[in-house]
Amino acid sequence: MRDAIFHGETFLVNQLKDNGKFVYGYFPARQKVLSNYNVVRHFSSLYALLEAIPFTNRTDDYKKVKAAIQWGLENATIEKEGAIFINDNGELKLGGQALLMLTLSKYQDVTKDDTFMPVLMKAFKGVPFFRQSSGKLIHVLNPDLTVKAAYRIIYYEGEVAFALSRLYELTHDQAVMDLVKQILDYMVANDYGKYHDH
Repeated sequence: MRDAIFHGETFLVNQLKDNGKFVYGYFPARQKVLSNYNVVRHFSSLYALLEAIPFTNRTDDYKKVKAAIQWGLENATIEKEGAIFINDNGELKLGGQALLMLTLSKYQDVTKDDTFMPVLMKAFKGVPFFRQSSGKLIHVLNPDLTVKAAYRIIYYEGEVAFALSRLYELTHDQAVMDLVKQILDYMVANDYGKYHDH
């Protein structure tokens, strides 16, 4: 397992360009780089790196992760109503909001660098825009914060609950605890266990 984590981290770090953007993928038969880019996966890959680095102890990789976080914030987020959202090709996804909070929380947890705390709290402020008055979560918003897709994939709820839990662990902010409790209460009341979300 140690080798798998070490090699996985090496691969991801080697896909980061100097500007902080990943080489997203390749057409292996034609040796060409894919031109599309999924910014939610940008942040999920950074989260994976932040889970691996404390295990491998290759702390020099934190510099590349920080540059990649900055690239993502500068090139793939928008600010609306005092909140920050990942803008993935015109879609603001609940899962993207979760990955943004997870990545920034994990970065601060493992590095003790609080550079991104103001952004992290603005990402937290974005979560209520995905909630209906019933407590049900909307999965995808348009950049103007109107509903694009009420439902996309069931795992978004679990992702955002996990992200809020990690944020609370970092900040001990009661507003974060209140929101994660409301989301979890809704999930329990509506038998989300039947979806077997890990």
